Amino acid sequence: MHRKVSKIVAPKYQPSFGVILGLMMTLLLAASLPSWAEVPAHIMPVPWTEQLEQDIATKLPAEERKSYTTEEDETFSVLYLPYMAAVKRGIVILLPDWRQSPTSMSGFSYLRNALTDDGFDTYAVVVPEINWQADLAKLDEAEADTSKQDKPVDLISEAVIDDYKKRLFARFSKVYENLAMRSDEQLIVIAQGTSAGVLAEYFAKMPSLRVNAFVSVSAMIPNSGRNKHLPATLSLVGPALLDVFYSTDTPLVTQTVQDRNRWARRNAKYDYRQRELFGLSHEPGQHERLRKELDGFLRQL
Repeated sequence: MHRKVSKIVAPKYQPSFGVILGLMMTLLLAASLPSWAEVPAHIMPVPWTEQLEQDIATKLPAEERKSYTTEEDETFSVLYLPYMAAVKRGIVILLPDWRQSPTSMSGFSYLRNALTDDGFDTYAVVVPEINWQADLAKLDEAEADTSKQDKPVDLISEAVIDDYKKRLFARFSKVYENLAMRSDEQLIVIAQGTSAGVLAEYFAKMPSLRVNAFVSVSAMIPNSGRNKHLPATLSLVGPALLDVFYSTDTPLVTQTVQDRNRWARRNAKYDYRQRELFGLSHEPGQHERLRKELDGFLRQL
């Protein structure tokens, strides 16, 4: 006996009128759009120096801040503290490394406070922003010069370094011009990293500046060609020079240490002193030792 199997047929899905209308409106809207997509406008990030200036204005009292404007209409801040010893010995201008705040833990924040107890007014300068586009104007010239194609490419171009050097010295000059010093006071310049390297190039060509001592901390120039000539440049600076470096510094510093001594002997720079600090630069003990090395050097002038 055969059984009759009845086929169960599932009813076909029939979309509602609302779904069909929605699909039609989507297709019509897509067809009406242009064939190209509009690119949103690029928003430039807030410059690092602008953020730093805002932080300084928020955290530090107004009596510690001075504002200057360079000949190129760049306004910048300087952190000022008066001497707190019984006798005033002079003035110290502090220039941190590029992209370093004068309030950072690299030792300069400590020095700007501690040196006031040693009898110095301190002026800690906010360094300029790095202009990474400074070499675009010379890009076509470099491409056209076939003799440069076989040369190694540096991480930081000379055009970027020259732009930073020019603007940093403009800030230093503005502070220098507005100082009020007695004839028996000392003027000390302390610079770090790239700021120390490019400032040494200026001091080597301008011996007439009334600067009693130049203290370079981890001086370097992040360009192989320029950094190669830095030992000779340091031996030509006019002021007495204390060359400080850390054992943990970058090879751009540690690999030129011996050459710095050799060039100082060759150019008879008898007021050149070199000191090595062991350990990390941000350790509190290092800050105290840096202060002692600096104080001992200045008392021998």
